[in-house]
Amino acid sequence: MKTEKTISLVGGVDPGKAGWWAILDVATMEIVSNGPLPYIGSGRGATLDHKAVEAVMKKADAWVIERQQAFPKQGLSSTFTTGEGYGALVALAEVSGARVSTPRPRFWTKEAFKGVAGSGKARNVLAAARMFPNLNLKPGRRTKPCDGLADAALLALYGKRIFC
Repeated sequence: MKTEKTISLVGGVDPGKAGWWAILDVATMEIVSNGPLPYIGSGRGATLDHKAVEAVMKKADAWVIERQQAFPKQGLSSTFTTGEGYGALVALAEVSGARVSTPRPRFWTKEAFKGVAGSGKARNVLAAARMFPNLNLKPGRRTKPCDGLADAALLALYGKRIFC
């Protein structure tokens, strides 16, 4: 009989070219590692760095990757690129041996934003700042908070709730 692995580190991924990942230590409730999704190249020709993503995925016991979808009037090339990157993230997380969840934004945000006023990305940043006061939401030389990092941290928190 297969036994479930104890989950001590849960990762969250906000996919996309400006996407981020974050890993939550469920015992301390601290984000212990994070970074931008690694890409090879820049601009329209950039592709997800599968080797670097694979190394990241091995760091956590479970991953929550925000489900991606096509939107009306979104270009075919853009839709294909989004789907290709999302599929690679899910596959690499599963191959790493981690448990994986891919919730739609409306499901995980409903949980993450209970009691947080506002809307849009500002609300995401406010919620992450409240939950993770030690997390630097302005990494590097940023002057504005990184909403991708905020989303990744909140996705990891959502993962703690569903996996632990």
